[in-house]
Amino acid sequence: MGKSRVAPIKQKMTIPRLELSGAFLLARMMHHVLTVLQSKMTVDHSIAWCDSSIALAWIHTPPHKLGVFEGNRVSQIQGLVPSTEWRHVPSALNPADCASRGLRPDEIVGHDLWWSPSWLRDDPSTWPENIAVNSSSAQVHTGTIASEEEVVAVDPSFIVGRYSSLSRTKRTMAWVLRFIRNVRSRNHPTKHDPLVVPEPLTVSELDGALLRMIRLVQMTSFSEEITALREKKPLKRLTQLSPFLDSEGLLRVGGRLRHSGLPFSAKHPILLPSKHCLTDLIVDYHHVTHMHAGPACLISVLSQRFWIPSARRVVRHRIHMCHRCHRLKARPLQPLMGDLPPNRVGQIRPFLKVGIDFAGPFLVKASTLRNAKSHKAYLCVFVCFATKAMHLEVTTDLTTEAFLAAFHRFVSRRGMASDVHSDCGKNFQGARRHLSEVETFLRSKQSDIDAALVGQGVRWHMNPPYSPHMGGLWESAVKSAKQLLKRTIGDRILTLEELMTVFCRVEAVLNSRPLCALSNDPNDLEALTPGHFLIGQPLVAPPEPCFEDVPMPRLKRWQLVQQIAQHVWRRWQLEYLHTLQQRGKWTKDLPNLQLGDLVLIKEDHLPPLQWRKGRVLDLHPGPDGVVRVVKLKTGSGTCLRSMAKLCRLPTLQD
Repeated sequence: MGKSRVAPIKQKMTIPRLELSGAFLLARMMHHVLTVLQSKMTVDHSIAWCDSSIALAWIHTPPHKLGVFEGNRVSQIQGLVPSTEWRHVPSALNPADCASRGLRPDEIVGHDLWWSPSWLRDDPSTWPENIAVNSSSAQVHTGTIASEEEVVAVDPSFIVGRYSSLSRTKRTMAWVLRFIRNVRSRNHPTKHDPLVVPEPLTVSELDGALLRMIRLVQMTSFSEEITALREKKPLKRLTQLSPFLDSEGLLRVGGRLRHSGLPFSAKHPILLPSKHCLTDLIVDYHHVTHMHAGPACLISVLSQRFWIPSARRVVRHRIHMCHRCHRLKARPLQPLMGDLPPNRVGQIRPFLKVGIDFAGPFLVKASTLRNAKSHKAYLCVFVCFATKAMHLEVTTDLTTEAFLAAFHRFVSRRGMASDVHSDCGKNFQGARRHLSEVETFLRSKQSDIDAALVGQGVRWHMNPPYSPHMGGLWESAVKSAKQLLKRTIGDRILTLEELMTVFCRVEAVLNSRPLCALSNDPNDLEALTPGHFLIGQPLVAPPEPCFEDVPMPRLKRWQLVQQIAQHVWRRWQLEYLHTLQQRGKWTKDLPNLQLGDLVLIKEDHLPPLQWRKGRVLDLHPGPDGVVRVVKLKTGSGTCLRSMAKLCRLPTLQD
């Protein structure tokens, strides 16, 4: 019969305890087997094998001398199989290792050690020699109690480094010292009743615990100086501070203020190392106690009792590590400005690649009557990626249906767009979902519809949530349109027809703006505008003279028209394209976020102290390797955010 179990993942257990748990499982299994065989045969002697000498020592030890975990299992083992002989077996001869380490199905079929260990069939005199077990080494809670110095002088970080709060560290140390005093006083005629509820810690006990920790830290950090002072030898360091040992064995600063009227702790502050976890806890405690004071105030407060070398550097670093202070002055990450995509620098048809955004609302009324009821209308802006040409449409609502109607009007006059870029608005999400459903429907009806029309779908691209800076092209277009509309409309309420007329006039003006400054060529009489790509000239240019009466031979050839169009694109390439070369801002190449980093998510409608925390789950680097969008895990789920909305929180590695 055989059984095996896996070690727990959440509960951290030592190897000896796991071995003891395996011995307990063996004892239960042997008790079951012996009970079943009792009716058929009599077993005079049984042997249990274990390859752990520590577990064997525990099994041969009285349970009352062991800890709670070990004592409970040893007592049950001794009760289940009281007459069993426990022997030691090397790991190479232990069949249980086959189950604990695992075997493949093709290996276990002919594995002799698992099915029939050969050494068990030999004479008992040839069995592995049993090792001598010293049960005294397994006694956990017996023996004399060491002094306070012997308990905590080995490594002071065993308590100091376990907690991130000075108050909790002092209380833990105070309870340890009280426990040691109580145990050492057992030989006193007055016995302590274990049923009595202990009294709360006093102020003197907490202060004594702090001084005890400081003394232990000084013994490890300033051991050479303390030894030199005790032996009255010259110091190699800290000579400017004139340190000395007080009556309690603490290293204090001598200084030059001995005759001043300051208190003793201010004249001779306790010396603390600049790089130690206890120093960090003391600085953090006073920083929080004094209402998150700044560096100057905090140094002044600490100097009344403690002296820290390079105190300003230590204090500024600990304030930087304070998450509450970091929230109030958090600066969002801003990676290097990315390169322009091919849609912005390629020679393509106007409005083939467009960006879309909304503006408004604008109040409109049904008629020109004085008491006509007014309602809202919105401006939908379409901007061309290559030429910056703009197309303005009126929508009466911010719904998917209203936007699709405006989109169809745009397509009917400007042509089908292959790629559409927008923000992550709800109306845009609905339009993208609708178009994808239409495309799915068209693909399912390929037998009725020409296959050539199926491929004319619109690819929709959305920016990450709360990232308007990634759509600077259409955001700038909206800004320009709103400036003209505010100056034109003012506070007046127009009808829908009048508003559409104003939008068309504003569109003509915007498409007549120069893309770049006028060139130095005297033959170029006008600057390059988006209108040149739409009608060959600015939309607000004066009309050209009529050539109907001019004979045909005097007109230029049709190739001249193509040459003019090519000349416009050549000017676009020579005059306008190079103006997009420089990065106006976001010029620093910052280090990318890493997986697992803790960040603050900037919320424009919430104060900094209420910003959510998130942990980086996935990175989305661009073609240049710079991460600008990351996937985060928050308390309410996962979300996608750009780097400009994130503030990295400081960690212990900083």
